[in-house]
Amino acid sequence: MASALPSLSDQVVRLRIIAFLLFAGYGWILLHGATGMSDVALTGAFLLLSIAVSFFIPHRRFCNWLWLVGALFLAIIHGVNWLTSQKGIGLFLEHASQIGLPILLFFIARSKPDAMIAKTALVFIAMTFVFHGLFAIGIPSSFAWLNHATPDHFLFMTKETLGIDSDGVARQVLLAAGVLDLVAAAAIFSSRFRKAGLVYMLIWGFLTALARPVAYVELDTLGEDLMRWFPEFLIRTPHGGIPLALLGWPSLSCCSPKNPKS
Repeated sequence: MASALPSLSDQVVRLRIIAFLLFAGYGWILLHGATGMSDVALTGAFLLLSIAVSFFIPHRRFCNWLWLVGALFLAIIHGVNWLTSQKGIGLFLEHASQIGLPILLFFIARSKPDAMIAKTALVFIAMTFVFHGLFAIGIPSSFAWLNHATPDHFLFMTKETLGIDSDGVARQVLLAAGVLDLVAAAAIFSSRFRKAGLVYMLIWGFLTALARPVAYVELDTLGEDLMRWFPEFLIRTPHGGIPLALLGWPSLSCCSPKNPKS
């Protein structure tokens, strides 16, 4: 794929691949939910799949603006979900890396400064881990927009993937993971600890994305379950994919030992 995009750095190619997986996953979800061939679902799926393909069309200015349409689409989806959920604002903000990824690629296409793009990416991925961490720790509140109680599916996935029977043990595991999420989110803003934070995010981001198909897919219904849960993995690939790209970003000190003050 790198040969098809000779003008892009390896990191930008990685971001484009992750963006393709992100929008392909959302398109897949809409197609799977288009029972009765819903016109709205089919239209949305066609739009998202078109955006996914557009990340591999070089030097087409209209594609750049299409990426912003995709970001707006995702923001609306997650915004509506949050507003109707009676849960904390983190239910929306934990998707910052998904919404922000096409925005980052838009900035790159518009030749914005490299350092500005890297810092923006750090903010997006930090927001995802901060609010994912708050839900893992479990911080309930009577005020809906501050309510970050641990969701039941977090407990279920933890127990299924790790073979844990006790809710109490699962909550302790989630507490430890949530604290590490918060620590990593802070660490990436320090040049000294940025690499360690990004490596943690890379590993944990992909593992938590895989948790859904691993926890919910059964062998006796493998085909049907994969159709339902594999796209849930795809839409979460930015959680590990953005840190992967940032580990090789030129303007970050973890990748530029000759410029330790950057």
